[in-house]
Amino acid sequence: MDNCDLEKLSVDGVQLCPEFRPEVTLYTAAVPSSVRRVRLHMTTSDCAASCKILSGDRSGTVQLEDGLNRIDVEVIAEDGTAKTYSIQLTKLSASAARLTELTVEGHQLQPGFTPDLYEYCCTCF
Repeated sequence: MDNCDLEKLSVDGVQLCPEFRPEVTLYTAAVPSSVRRVRLHMTTSDCAASCKILSGDRSGTVQLEDGLNRIDVEVIAEDGTAKTYSIQLTKLSASAARLTELTVEGHQLQPGFTPDLYEYCCTCF
């Protein structure tokens, strides 16, 4: 079979933007400076397919550097067809300023604003 989709992709303690959907291959997220590593969880749509993190270890743990970290997950279908899902995960600086409020006039943030959350989605079109 040529199904190289992920059924599930998540990162412990991190909200991906947009929310995971098998047809979307690029995600963004941010974590506080105190986070040193993250753990990914993924499940292929086809049990004959395989997946691996191209950076990190076999346990699904990825060490983070300050700033932008690109995490690529490769899925290979039984027939060799491949697809790569990418997460652009930003580890914020310890000196990053904190917001007390964030609004986009006429639109709603997903999820709602909280000072400890660093990444939001907003559909403006």
